[in-house]
Amino acid sequence: MESATHPFLIDMRFAFETEKCLVFVIEYCPGGELFGLIKKYRRISEDVSRFYIIEIFLGLSYLHQSHVVYRDIKP
Repeated sequence: MESATHPFLIDMRFAFETEKCLVFVIEYCPGGELFGLIKKYRRISEDVSRFYIIEIFLGLSYLHQSHVVYRDIKP
């Protein structure tokens, strides 16, 4: 994942392992997550929904083309 660079994916800076944990250090992204946006506004317009759906699709398409399996999709 360190080599994966795409405008709609968060960059992983590095990773390390302890006896009990595997730690991924990712870039800081202020502004929250999509779930927080939906919760704040309760309803978002179709245009805004379309924008986020396309961003998610493009990010997942990039991962798929890079042969990366991603199983932890959350709203």
